[in-house]
Amino acid sequence: MQGVNIDPPYGLGQHVRAHFDLCGDGSPPSVDHLVQPGPTPLPTPAIDPGYEGSEQLRITGIANGARVSFTRNGAPVGTYRCWGGALLVSFDTPFTAGETVTATQRLCDSGPPSPPGDVTIQPCSALPAPASARSRAGT
Repeated sequence: MQGVNIDPPYGLGQHVRAHFDLCGDGSPPSVDHLVQPGPTPLPTPAIDPGYEGSEQLRITGIANGARVSFTRNGAPVGTYRCWGGALLVSFDTPFTAGETVTATQRLCDSGPPSPPGDVTIQPCSALPAPASARSRAGT
């Protein structure tokens, strides 16, 4: 299933139906859905470990359709929509050891954000050994 960014966001109690069109041939409408409240409280985003020199972080535990906001060393970086529970976020410059990245999520502009999830960037020397699967002949 693919999420769709809606702007402005749906309001509580609205009715939602979807239609699609392929080569001018329209579909019948979907089942009518009533917009329900989101989970409260929102879960704390989980950020995978980050290492100096890297430029991406994976964030999990995101509510479907949430807006996830990031800070890097306390400075705002941006806000991204999430569909599917996880984000892979690219940053403009490589990380250095000791930097902190924080993420919060919210479903509605008027709703409270989640508790912050954070990570401190580790030095390259902390990079763990890779995990590998059993090798098989011919692979």
